[in-house]
Amino acid sequence: MSQTATALGRYESAKTSVTVADINAQMDLARGREQSQRIRRAGEREQGAIVSAVGKAGVTMSGSARLAIAEAIKVNKEDALAAEFSAERMAMARRMRAQGQKRSALAAIPASMLSDGVTAYFAFGSPGGQSAAGRSSRTLTAGPGQEGT
Repeated sequence: MSQTATALGRYESAKTSVTVADINAQMDLARGREQSQRIRRAGEREQGAIVSAVGKAGVTMSGSARLAIAEAIKVNKEDALAAEFSAERMAMARRMRAQGQKRSALAAIPASMLSDGVTAYFAFGSPGGQSAAGRSSRTLTAGPGQEGT
């Protein structure tokens, strides 16, 4: 039964890890949104500085000055989107890693239950009173939800 208890403990731990990973993923997304907003605000200040500098110089907003502002706006948007995308990927990776651990732990439970059942079967004999030595291996009982072979 120790294998089963260990497997069940791993599964419970993995379930907790999934919950923690989800919380951490939500925090990653919030940090990504905050970083994106900081980048956008900094970009807006930069655009304001460009417009102010161009106006101070007495240059009209046409030609290369307009292109400079358009390029600054484009780079600002790209940086903000990159911050959000990075946060989303980090959150997704956290969740996937935790789900994988949970699936792995869950997959270990039936195998451990079966191995404990086979050990008990050979140690104490079959429910009908015959010892395992007197029966073929085809009659071994499987764990819950599994069929014998």
